[in-house]
Amino acid sequence: MGQFFVSILLILLGGLFSLFLVRQAKLSRIITVFLLSIGCFWGLLDAVTNLMQSGSIAHSFNYLNIFSLAFQIDGLSGFFLVAIFTVSLLAAIYSFHYMDNSKNAVRTAVNYFFFSILIASMAMVVTAANIITFMLSWEIMSLSSFFLVIYKHHEPESRKAGYLYFVFSHVGAMFIFAAFAIVYGNTGSFGFEGMGSLPETA
Repeated sequence: MGQFFVSILLILLGGLFSLFLVRQAKLSRIITVFLLSIGCFWGLLDAVTNLMQSGSIAHSFNYLNIFSLAFQIDGLSGFFLVAIFTVSLLAAIYSFHYMDNSKNAVRTAVNYFFFSILIASMAMVVTAANIITFMLSWEIMSLSSFFLVIYKHHEPESRKAGYLYFVFSHVGAMFIFAAFAIVYGNTGSFGFEGMGSLPETA
């Protein structure tokens, strides 16, 4: 999964560069869009390759033998990665002129930063291989989306839309968390592999 993680790193670097070079609006936008595009394209190539191959590849990061962040790419996750990276690549390219607003350079940089986090978190959601990884990625995705929704925070409509999104996204997250709590209570594992053994009725 090395190519996948490299693409995520390039995408996140694009978001960080937008903040570091905020005083040079045009240069910041050029570097950011370039890194976002390269990261998405690299991830897209990897997703297509994995989609065409049978089987799956997995990788995990363990922390003090307490929990692990596990990722896996198979045919299903590869399909969603193709969609995510394709749409994100087109959005990044389109944003080069759409976000051309030197008067709001800081807001534009912050928007690119959260956009990069959104792309990375969406990719992590569909490749998550256990409950902890999924919930962490889901929460990061929800929060980054919230800040993108309130991009025009000076407008009451944008603030209202952002608050509504925040409430409904986290209500949904609570239901997902409750479902995972039931799964863990029955399987004693944070992995998804035990879900297949759960009884259909209580």
